[in-house]
Amino acid sequence: MNKTNIKSQCSFQLLVSTMNKSNYELERMLHSNNISCNSLIINQCNHNILDSNNICEKKKNVISLNEFGLSLSRNIAIENSEADICLFADDDISYIDNFAQLITNEFEKYPAYDIIIFYINRSPRFVQKRIGRKKRINMISSLGIISSQIAFRRKSIVDANIRFDIQFGSGSNHYMCGEENIFLIDCLKKGMKILYIPLVIGTMDDSDSSWFKGFDENYFVSKGAIFHRLFPIFGFVLIGTYALVKYNEYKGDINISNSVKQMIKGYREHSKDI
Repeated sequence: MNKTNIKSQCSFQLLVSTMNKSNYELERMLHSNNISCNSLIINQCNHNILDSNNICEKKKNVISLNEFGLSLSRNIAIENSEADICLFADDDISYIDNFAQLITNEFEKYPAYDIIIFYINRSPRFVQKRIGRKKRINMISSLGIISSQIAFRRKSIVDANIRFDIQFGSGSNHYMCGEENIFLIDCLKKGMKILYIPLVIGTMDDSDSSWFKGFDENYFVSKGAIFHRLFPIFGFVLIGTYALVKYNEYKGDINISNSVKQMIKGYREHSKDI
């Protein structure tokens, strides 16, 4: 029997972050992204409706907020989630059939793990990582993970009182990325166990990313701030390593010396913010 056909006993909820969508646009998004499971949608727009409104069917709830920032959206989703197992999502992921069942089955197979990372196919705009093998995630390997790969046991996150750092992420007034890496490392510091499972659950169309505008100076300032937030003592080492390892990806946009200069700027800026 195919393992995706084995019914899990865990409840599941997809936590979707989006912006400025009407009910019609939300319904179209759910249809085009193949989302039929229990979902909570955080719609950041120009009005507040804090009571959940159903769309499509009773399993789809929407909270509309007149506040912006991706990390804030994720935090609202965590605080209003209800299921045993949750998966972070954006509005640009198209999911495979039965992905929710596949995810909950893996959590039942690995009860010792608080978070499981799955594989998301990405557009050619980013270097596609190999799907790899099953492995335990540590602080270094967590740096290559994006939010839409992260599924978690709600109880573990809520009991540990872990939330996204609102200084980081798209829509933040400070740094435009890195929120998911900070979230995962905060989880690891609290003693949580994170597993990577090489199962594809969907495909991301990031051809029009809300935060990635190329490898410009702001990108590298944010990276430097992330390294300080995560590793305030030896983050400088990571600046040099990152500049060398990622050179082939950004060399058409910025030279290596300027990338290092901007990361050091971000590192120092964040050290003054705390």
